Amino acid sequence: MKNVLQINFKIKAKTPELFQAFQRVAPRYAPGGDIKGLKWKIWLMNESDNTGGGIYLFEDQASVNEYLESDIVKMVKSSPALADIDIRVSNIVPELTKISRGPID
Repeated sequence: MKNVLQINFKIKAKTPELFQAFQRVAPRYAPGGDIKGLKWKIWLMNESDNTGGGIYLFEDQASVNEYLESDIVKMVKSSPALADIDIRVSNIVPELTKISRGPID
């Protein structure tokens, strides 16, 4: 069963270095990248309240678990530029998601 991972965080320091760090890791999320089981990622940023994060679609729970133990997530959790990190994993309800055209196939 496919899983959605949502990570949200508060940005304590908007710096060019933070955006550059995100740019450096972004290719890992592209097709052919090294994140096992990842179908896609949507990057989130709200400059008005200094929050950001991502929504990810994974093939299965094992892939989510592996990602949550990865160096990328460890970097996010330990970054002094980020705070209030919230990580949530949910199962997709495919029947309803298909009705609303969610990109899960």
